[in-house]
Amino acid sequence: MQTVMEFGQVQPSMLPNAESIVKNWKAWWNARSETFTVLCSTEGDVFTHGDVAKAHLWLIAVLTIIGIGGVL
Repeated sequence: MQTVMEFGQVQPSMLPNAESIVKNWKAWWNARSETFTVLCSTEGDVFTHGDVAKAHLWLIAVLTIIGIGGVL
C-alpha cells in the first residue's frame, strides 16, 4: 500500500538525520584548525575552521574585486 504525502509534509524519519547533519556541521565549524593555528599563531591564538573559511571567502572577494577593477 502506498502512502501519499501532502505538499509541505516532512517525513518524521528525515528530521533526526537533518538535525544530526546540522549538529556535526556546527561541531566542525567550531573545531580548532590545527594547521592554521600552527602556521598563523604568534601569541597562542587559536583558529577555528570557521575562521579559516571566512578568511578564504574574504580573500576570494578581494581578488575578485581586484580582477574586475583590472578589466575596467
